[in-house]
Amino acid sequence: MIVAVIMLVVSQFDHLGDPAPQWLDCPYGQQLVATQCSGDPVLMDQRSAQQFALEQAVADQLNWRLATANELKRYPRERLLTSDYQLLSSEHIAHGNEFMVITLNPQTGKLEYQPLHYRGLFVLIRDQ
Repeated sequence: MIVAVIMLVVSQFDHLGDPAPQWLDCPYGQQLVATQCSGDPVLMDQRSAQQFALEQAVADQLNWRLATANELKRYPRERLLTSDYQLLSSEHIAHGNEFMVITLNPQTGKLEYQPLHYRGLFVLIRDQ
């Protein structure tokens, strides 16, 4: 079992006045240095990343999870502009006869679709 040291970006409320979720500063395996995430990220497929989130939630006794596709759009992606990898969401769709994971391209800010076996960045989020 992998246990992470959790570092949070804490914002009490979103722009609508609703309690804002708490994010890890950077994708797992990286640390925030000044305004950029640096270090070697841990890449996982969606299923492994979701399992990791569950294990971390049990270890911390907090409700860690992968972000939804819409939540990923609000992640401060300027920290990841040099990344060649996409951020995994908790969602997937059927495309033809296969399932695709919804990802966020940190360079364009657009949602994209990748095969379920795609290994990408992941950042944990939890509701307050």
